Amino acid sequence: MKSRFAIVLLLSATAALAQEAPKPTADAVARRAFDLTAGPAWESARYFAFTFVLERDGKVAASFPQRFDRTTGDYRVSGLDPQGKKFEAVMNVNTKRGRAWVGGVEVAPDKVAPVLSLAYRRYQNDIFWLLMPFKMREQGVRRTYVGTRDDACGHSWDVIQPGFDASFGFSPSDTYMVWVNRDSGMVEVNL
Repeated sequence: MKSRFAIVLLLSATAALAQEAPKPTADAVARRAFDLTAGPAWESARYFAFTFVLERDGKVAASFPQRFDRTTGDYRVSGLDPQGKKFEAVMNVNTKRGRAWVGGVEVAPDKVAPVLSLAYRRYQNDIFWLLMPFKMREQGVRRTYVGTRDDACGHSWDVIQPGFDASFGFSPSDTYMVWVNRDSGMVEVNL
């Protein structure tokens, strides 16, 4: 009798161990990253100020200080344009209208479009990376769960591949992999 009980207990334990934990979904991982980053505070968040810094070979290659009013769409960015000239733009991202200065001189209204276009591209790119947990949940974004990735140190990530509708941003066909740390729920790697 004891041996039958031990066999049944052993088989039950083996079956329990063989059952995998349910695999997370892309939506659940994205929701957790959103909740841990801001959650309910996101609804009342209005202003963002940050500097988007690009580094190459350990050196600052470009720097773009920015301020954004999420409620009104008012946006300010400065930095160097592709020709290496200092620029500053103040615009509304909803209307795409505003003013700009290059080399400290205001650009005439009939010539401001290229600078505002540069500013809007900065807005699209830099806000996208800054607010990745929020962008993954926007309308026009589809999420696919790719799987888990582990490193030699025992860290694990859930990997999500966002896909974009044709109207999303400047390059909706680009492919990214968003790595969300399993322990912290924070977005750590974007490839």
